[in-house]
Amino acid sequence: MKLTQALTSAVQLRKDNIGTIHASRSRNWKEIGRRVTGAAGGFRRLGIETGERIAILALNSDLYIEAIYAIAWAGAVVVPLEQQAADHEVHVDTPDTAPTEDEPRGPKEKPPTVIPPTAPPPVKTSTSTAVTPPTTVARP
Repeated sequence: MKLTQALTSAVQLRKDNIGTIHASRSRNWKEIGRRVTGAAGGFRRLGIETGERIAILALNSDLYIEAIYAIAWAGAVVVPLEQQAADHEVHVDTPDTAPTEDEPRGPKEKPPTVIPPTAPPPVKTSTSTAVTPPTTVARP
């Protein structure tokens, strides 16, 4: 079972039930599904491709959950980073994910994508289209 299937099921079967609560904010599964597909569409418009790795460093919250779902929905692979990890530990844990200026790349290899932790996730607008979940995800 894929992570995106769990979200799709929750949206279909429990759309009006509360899915997340964080501080004074709560969202039902329908809202979460709308936000996740919008963010996934935003990742695709940024050039994220199926199988690409996206590192995420964030505090536990409803937005973190939405980001993980959105990355998976866009067909990318989530690389969660440890909050307490030192910079050198992050590079050791994810050497193929950490961007470097002097690292040679093949002609088809795209540099890793780094989304700053302060950037809000893209939100679906009336003109954007939803991204359907991938049928397969290539593993690096």
